[in-house]
Amino acid sequence: MNSKQFDIMLKKFTGFRKSRILHCMIVCFIVHFCFISLCSSHIIIPIMNKVSKDALKYLYRGFALSNKEEFSKAIKQYDSALEIDPELTIAYINRGFAYENNRFYEEALADYNKAIELSPKIAESYSYRGKTYFSIGNLDNAMSDYNKALELDSNQKEAYEFRGYLLTYKGKFDDAIKDYSKLLELDPKSFGAYVNRGYTYNLKKEYDKALSDYTKAIELNPEYDKAYNSRGKTYYDKGQYDDAIADFNKTIELNPGFVEAYNNRGNCYDKKEEYDKAILNYKKAIEIDHKDIRAYFSLAIANDKAGYKEEALKAFKAFIELSPSGYPKFIEHAKKRIESLENKSE
Repeated sequence: MNSKQFDIMLKKFTGFRKSRILHCMIVCFIVHFCFISLCSSHIIIPIMNKVSKDALKYLYRGFALSNKEEFSKAIKQYDSALEIDPELTIAYINRGFAYENNRFYEEALADYNKAIELSPKIAESYSYRGKTYFSIGNLDNAMSDYNKALELDSNQKEAYEFRGYLLTYKGKFDDAIKDYSKLLELDPKSFGAYVNRGYTYNLKKEYDKALSDYTKAIELNPEYDKAYNSRGKTYYDKGQYDDAIADFNKTIELNPGFVEAYNNRGNCYDKKEEYDKAILNYKKAIEIDHKDIRAYFSLAIANDKAGYKEEALKAFKAFIELSPSGYPKFIEHAKKRIESLENKSE
């Protein structure tokens, strides 16, 4: 069900005021139907028992707005639902989700904590609280929450997905692959899980397995730009630069603002010693994001290799100006090249 269809259905249901019996039937139907439709967007909708029709109206407006990624507006709807029913667990979970997507992490944690206080057996609360902990760098609490979610529900898909992220981040690639594989047992059409498992295989340098997973993700969702970009990076790692360029071309076709794809395509042309084409890609990345330090450094290197001294100097200096202190080796290299190029110009 798309957002427009949901809005139409929502108007029909929230406008109803007459028959309490029909209202109860609507609640049962809409809760089940929307769980199936929206869970792939990571909007939590557990089954509800007793919810007032006024709270339900605001609750489902919040669901619809979250599904359209209008999270600030969704939060206001959940606020209204909670004014009517301060113990409505589902509203805390979904408002926490909206806060987390708006990067209000403290508020998200407070809502998940309240949901767990009210209903400690709902696995989704732990999964999404764990995701928020991960976002703020509290990895131990994140892992604890993912494990708790799976203790409560061994088929909790989000917990496998989020724990897979964390395990990959911690370098525990085999364990991460197990979680993604379990998720795919539960949901064989999860194209995101194929991309994430493919990424983990790529980190293990198991390139053929990575390519297989990315290709499966593309079969499931041919419009998924990140899958083409990820597959292109694996082709690049294998030295198959023409195949990589084809995937980056498709990524950019689907999403012309995908900065990383321009950088990646530029790197392929650099490897092929087609420096002018590489330079055009790095410039396009900078045009989209004028603070992209990776693009400035790559642009400087490509200009340097092509013998464009003035352009190389300009790009190296821009890189140093924009770079945080966490890139000492690159900054040192840029300074040495600036010194060498300026000496040659004298």
